[in-house]
Amino acid sequence: MKRKLLTLSCAIVLCFSLTSCGLKSAITGDKTASTEDSKATETNSENKDNITNTEATEETTTTASDEESSDDAVLTNNNSFVENNSSNVTPDKSSLSSTTNTVNRDCRVFYFNKVDLKTYCVDTSVKVTDNAFVTALTEKLYSAPNNNNNFVVLSKDYGVNSATLNYDTNVLTVVFNENFIKDMDLSTDVANGVIGAIVNTYGYNYGVDKVAVYFGNELYTGIEGTSSAGYSTVNYSDALKLD
Repeated sequence: MKRKLLTLSCAIVLCFSLTSCGLKSAITGDKTASTEDSKATETNSENKDNITNTEATEETTTTASDEESSDDAVLTNNNSFVENNSSNVTPDKSSLSSTTNTVNRDCRVFYFNKVDLKTYCVDTSVKVTDNAFVTALTEKLYSAPNNNNNFVVLSKDYGVNSATLNYDTNVLTVVFNENFIKDMDLSTDVANGVIGAIVNTYGYNYGVDKVAVYFGNELYTGIEGTSSAGYSTVNYSDALKLD
């Protein structure tokens, strides 16, 4: 009898032990799942923040790139070519820096004959230093073709301060340092013929049909139509060719 009671007691204790372990496992399992869900929520939040930061960074980069492009457009928006000559008319070649670039260019130079009042032209070449083509052409006007004294030439005291080619208006503006027409005391016909030859020289070689000649701040308006237009029209249709 005692043995049966002992066996029954052991069975009851074993059942209570198994039941207790099952409850504990169930409780522990729920807690682990809750922890994993919490970690998953935190991970999703971090990823969302990373996506937001990435989008903000890309937007900032795009804006900065647009601003840089705009600045570059402003810096390159220059629609004119300017030739400045702050030195003497005939600079000392030995004083030029080693970066000076000199090339030979073919050209056509026009001269006015004060005897027959006609315009002549000569095909020749000039040495152009650092793209100063107007200066090189002007230097050709210091001497007459074939040393013929009938052609009006400029003194070397007169030179070009600056030359600007505006690509929008197609006008070449040339500014001389002094009014050589006034100083040379030329008649109206000869003065207009000389300026006309100069205008043709610059216009022909630059491929433009509008040239404004200034003496300092004063536009030469002796040629008909110059005053109202603000420039002289290039016209070499009646020029005679010299050999």
